[in-house]
Amino acid sequence: MTLQLNQFIKLIPFHGFVAGGLFFFSTILNLTAQDYWKIQHINVEEGLSNRFVRDIIQDSRGYIWMSTNFGVNRYDGNHFDILTRESHNLQANVVSEMFIDHNDFIWLIERDAPGHSVMLIDILDPITLMVKPLQEYVQDSMSFNLSEIIRIVSDSAHNLFVFTLQNDVYQFDQNKLKHLFRYRTGRETQKNDNIEVSIGAEKILIKTPESDSIGVWNKDGTFLYSHPVPIHQDIDGKLSQWHLIAPIEEDKHIIMLTSGATGYFHSYSFLDT
Repeated sequence: MTLQLNQFIKLIPFHGFVAGGLFFFSTILNLTAQDYWKIQHINVEEGLSNRFVRDIIQDSRGYIWMSTNFGVNRYDGNHFDILTRESHNLQANVVSEMFIDHNDFIWLIERDAPGHSVMLIDILDPITLMVKPLQEYVQDSMSFNLSEIIRIVSDSAHNLFVFTLQNDVYQFDQNKLKHLFRYRTGRETQKNDNIEVSIGAEKILIKTPESDSIGVWNKDGTFLYSHPVPIHQDIDGKLSQWHLIAPIEEDKHIIMLTSGATGYFHSYSFLDT
């Protein structure tokens, strides 16, 4: 059995920041289950536009897209196409995050710093390489400013959900942003709050800072219940913190336990909704 490059990228998504270059892996497995690794190192000498890579995604045609500190790179395994403000009318050359929506268009997100407010969002057609601002793409259905967006989350079917400072949740549907619901928090939401979200096949899970439970909604916006997280103490007697990570299948989600004193990882568990 052969696990190709495009399959590997799908299995292990990248979110973060890399300096210097990229390592792409492919694995070949034979019938004796012996593993062979082929490593390809890609940097600016091979055509990457900038050595600071902020996000990597793959589209339905197999292209790898990399956002950097100087434009967006499309890679076919051999050749780079580079999109910048100067060449393709991006609003900015520094792109923090990328998401693919159900139209197979790519959302290019720029923030003033990691975890901070959204400044700009461009929508890229991956075939024509035409770019337009989000406000034009969603047909005037935005009832909030870009700076009020705190998170954008995708499910496995590339349905995009937008979370705002007002605790509102919107779904991008039929080229419009449709309001689903408003969730409650114990205090006013701040721009740098870490709102933890996991979206499965049928349900949306949200954990807000300092909350002792995880809220569960249907994707139509109907509130179902709050799931209390178990109380756990670390070896120093400090209360440990549960964090909502991601879905792994259908509506089973990974939650992670960290030390209350150090923040170090303790263990993973699974929440079946």
